[in-house]
Amino acid sequence: MRLFSSDSGGFIHNIFAFDDDLEKPDNFLAIEALYFLMLHRKRRGPINIEGYFTCTQIADALQKLGYATGDVFATVKHLVRSKLIITDRMNPTDVEWDDSVRILPAGWVHIRILTERFEYLFGVIPTTPIRDQKTTQQLAELVSIEMTKPDLEFQQKLRAVEIFNRYLKNERQRLVTPFNEGDVSGADYVLSHMTKALSVAKFGPRANTAEPDALDF
Repeated sequence: MRLFSSDSGGFIHNIFAFDDDLEKPDNFLAIEALYFLMLHRKRRGPINIEGYFTCTQIADALQKLGYATGDVFATVKHLVRSKLIITDRMNPTDVEWDDSVRILPAGWVHIRILTERFEYLFGVIPTTPIRDQKTTQQLAELVSIEMTKPDLEFQQKLRAVEIFNRYLKNERQRLVTPFNEGDVSGADYVLSHMTKALSVAKFGPRANTAEPDALDF
């Protein structure tokens, strides 16, 4: 999975990215794993501590959304190495199926905060795998302009995020089946955040209605 560098010199993770070697690569897999852990952070798992769940439990939950168990395990290991989640054994390099993991504050920031930030959404575009050729070309043109003109016009950035959002919505629809339609989804949660971010970018802070967030409870 790819990363992009933040302006502060650290690293912010692109949670829309995926490993090309996965059986069923998908832009929402890391998001679904983080969302599951965040949504159930107040529940007790097998080790009787709030927020900890085994890799097997996460894989079983995400399998209902159509993900391959091996892909989920590989993604969980990546999230551990990226310090977005942590294992009960505090070992970031050796993760086993029966290890319990929980989300870290950095993981919370990515899933709850950054996905509502317009600059984050624009910033991850260059390192997000896009499987639609037309979308790839459209985004590549806009990103290439930014590389030659550091002060890319806001309307061009807005256009890029709108294209990115439309692509992700189409990807989400592709994942819906009669078996998972209506299920709680991190993809839907993040897409709703993107809608808010675009609304604020277009119409200003007043467009951000104070609706309760599913992960604040």
